[in-house]
Amino acid sequence: MALAKTVVWLKKSSMSCKGKVTWSQQVWGRSNTPKDSFISWIAIQNRLKTRDRLLQIGLSGDDQCVSCYQHRETSCHIFSECPIAVECLKEQKTIVKEQKTQENV
Repeated sequence: MALAKTVVWLKKSSMSCKGKVTWSQQVWGRSNTPKDSFISWIAIQNRLKTRDRLLQIGLSGDDQCVSCYQHRETSCHIFSECPIAVECLKEQKTIVKEQKTQENV
């Protein structure tokens, strides 16, 4: 769930933070798994090993998104622009909503 919160945060603000850190509680909250928290933290810092970054340091020969093959694979593309990733995140939200509804019944 931390990853979904990160996507929302990335859409609402820039990837750089100045002054007070506003994302800390969302990323490192108790309800998040350590894996999701770590990936979210790396994404917010724009340090994910995306294909465009790997190409810059000579570890990849191509910077195309491996999901849609239409655009450069950047952090912003992965979390907000890639049609495949956006669809996956929508499905994840639907599943979480259904689980919460079943818990309340």
